[in-house]
Amino acid sequence: MKVIETLHNHAKVTDQKEKIIRGLSMAIALILFGRENEADPVVELLLQSADHWIRLGGVFALGMAYAGTGYTKAIERLLEVTVKETSDEVRRNVVMMIGFVAFKDIDQCIDMVKPLLESYNPHIRYGVALALGIAGAGTAHSRAVEMLWMLIKTDSTDYVIQGAVLSLSMLLMQATEADVPRVK
Repeated sequence: MKVIETLHNHAKVTDQKEKIIRGLSMAIALILFGRENEADPVVELLLQSADHWIRLGGVFALGMAYAGTGYTKAIERLLEVTVKETSDEVRRNVVMMIGFVAFKDIDQCIDMVKPLLESYNPHIRYGVALALGIAGAGTAHSRAVEMLWMLIKTDSTDYVIQGAVLSLSMLLMQATEADVPRVK
């Protein structure tokens, strides 16, 4: 698509400001929403960029293209990026995008992100917390609630705890005390 090519070219300008690059990358991701396989070449182009802000756009594009599909290959690609990526900002958002891809199946999301809770990197643990909140919003899913409570009680990094509290509120937003006694 011509518009994606134009946005990508503007993002690659060497003296471009960070917020402009992020905005252009997010625009590309939103254009690719729900496009699934059609988005793959653009996603790969963005993920191969030397600029981590453009790679961040590739991560969002992948998440948006496959949002709600639970497509295993998209989740595998996100996990692959998590392992290879050097930027903490990109890594955090990669894990969050797993929540977008798997938001129709919270159990799939939990199975994919649970091993990442043990990561030494707090950005990845924060991403796990938000992935759980996104995938399980309004469900009060017991396994996700327990994982988030564990993060709140055991993690020593303030922003990871903040992400867990935020996600816990997303999970419990429609729960009553009868559903989940901890709501009280």
